[in-house]
Amino acid sequence: MYIIQPELEPIFSSMQKTYVMKKKQKKEVKNKESAVEKPKRLEQKEVEKKPITSFSMLTNEQKVQTLLNLPESLKHVSCNIRTTKDESFYGKITEYKDGYVTIDSNKVNFEEIVTITLIGI
Repeated sequence: MYIIQPELEPIFSSMQKTYVMKKKQKKEVKNKESAVEKPKRLEQKEVEKKPITSFSMLTNEQKVQTLLNLPESLKHVSCNIRTTKDESFYGKITEYKDGYVTIDSNKVNFEEIVTITLIGI
């Protein structure tokens, strides 16, 4: 079936196709103190950045502190602690106080810890 199309004039829209945006340039020069503060801020940011290292390369002290200060999204991470007495403890580190690490409900002397490995990542 063939439908006859009416002959209408084409529709022209007057939309903007290109535009130019001018950037405002700041010509104001701040006082000398603010010019000195900017490099100091940059230096502080550089100092605050910690190098990213592997968990296995950290010391046991750093591993315990890392596991105690995990973000909420990683609170489920457990670990395995092996001691010099060939004991193995599995769970979440909940406290580190007075030279003892509390993993779930077991207290382990920090000096007896040989390795700390992550489980559950």
